[in-house]
Amino acid sequence: MAAVGPTDHFVFRHSPILRVYLLVLFPAFLATIAIIVGMSSQNGSSWPWPSLVFFLGIFGWNAYWWLFRVALRLDVSEGWLTWQTALRSGRDPIASVMEIRPLRGAGGCPAIVLAEGSKIPVLPGRGFRTFAEALGEQRPGIPIRLGLFATIYDRLWFGSRFRREPESR
Repeated sequence: MAAVGPTDHFVFRHSPILRVYLLVLFPAFLATIAIIVGMSSQNGSSWPWPSLVFFLGIFGWNAYWWLFRVALRLDVSEGWLTWQTALRSGRDPIASVMEIRPLRGAGGCPAIVLAEGSKIPVLPGRGFRTFAEALGEQRPGIPIRLGLFATIYDRLWFGSRFRREPESR
C-alpha cells in the first residue's frame, strides 16, 4: 500500500441511498404498526399492550442506533476524522483516535474509540480494513482489531467503499 501523508484525504462511505433508505424505512415501519394497531382496535379486539410496549422499545432502540450512532461515512483530511450518521455528524482530531476494535454487544461491528471514551460505531463494508490501515498510518501505534463481522463484509461486499480523494486546495 502506498504511504499515506498527513495531508492525504481518504473516505470510507456507503451509498447515499442507504441514508435515504434509513430515513424512509423507520417512519414507514412505525406507520405500518400504527395502522395495524388502529385496525385491530376498530375490530373490537385490542392489541396486547405489553407486546406493543416491548415492540416499540425494540423499534426505538434500533432507530436510535441506526439513525444517530452508526456511521455511514468517514472522512480523514488534514488531521481530522469527520463522521456522519443518517441524522448527525461530528468531527474529531485524528490524535484523539485510540483504537479501532469490535464494538461489544453489536455483533462485532467495528468502532473507532476516541480518547474521551466515546465510540463511533461503523457500518462495515468492503474497504473498511483499508480505511482502518490508512488511519493507522496517520495515527501510528493505535491497535486495529477487526471482528468477524467486518472481516466477512470486507470479503463479500460488492465494490470497495474506500476512496482516496485529492486534497482541495
